[in-house]
Amino acid sequence: MVRGLLQVFRACLVASAFFWFWMGGALLAWTLCPVLILVYRDEARRWRICQRIVKRAYQAFHGYMEVLTLVELRVVGGATARPPGALVIVANHPTLVDVTAILSTYDDVCCIVKETLMRSVFVGRLLRTCGHVPAGEAEGISGAEALDEVRRRLEAGMAVLFFPEGTRSPPLGLRPFRRGAFEVAARSQVPLWPMLVTCDPPALSKGLPIWKHPERVARLRLEPAEVMLPPANGRAFCRDTEALFRRRLPLGDLALVADASKGRYSAPAATP
Repeated sequence: MVRGLLQVFRACLVASAFFWFWMGGALLAWTLCPVLILVYRDEARRWRICQRIVKRAYQAFHGYMEVLTLVELRVVGGATARPPGALVIVANHPTLVDVTAILSTYDDVCCIVKETLMRSVFVGRLLRTCGHVPAGEAEGISGAEALDEVRRRLEAGMAVLFFPEGTRSPPLGLRPFRRGAFEVAARSQVPLWPMLVTCDPPALSKGLPIWKHPERVARLRLEPAEVMLPPANGRAFCRDTEALFRRRLPLGDLALVADASKGRYSAPAATP
């Protein structure tokens, strides 16, 4: 009984964090963005200024979750400055808050955002003003227009964040990587920066509803790896980078199962 009440209480705390997250995003979209659009005609400068302001908001969001003992964010090694210039960042995706964690830590980073969010009446304007790139499909990037937008960010000296799994990772697992980010890095000849993300215990992950948040604080860790110079072969680059993630992540004993008819991947439940 007591444990059930504690779980309900912690679920309410999680809901409060996301309530303020969406409320803050909507407020910035309808107050900050019109001013930035009016004052700054240079698009790349507007992206950077908006991102720096939103970075502070994301830091407040993560600070709030840490105060509530929900999620504690730390950077392994303390490296909070990203390599300078154009960059492709690839990360695994164990939680709902990986994007905000990375964007609250590093400057000048754009990411790939679902079309539905980019068109959202609440936060769409904020995402566009930050320079984030609309995805060509629900769970990835495709199409010449989307790729051109990514190249524009790289030409402006930005970093572009990709989650090559295409969606959140299964608990204690890793989905096969898609090649899009690696082809972009290879064809644009920009460095690639792997970002390993871990969360212990698993929280806000795929298939784990928010009302089942762990009873103790979830420790979310960002671990930047060495910057990789892109080879000519994007396919081999993708394969080698996925192998690096599989070596260095604390993956559970989970075998990925492919559903050939749907082209999707899922992981069997972990056994105690």
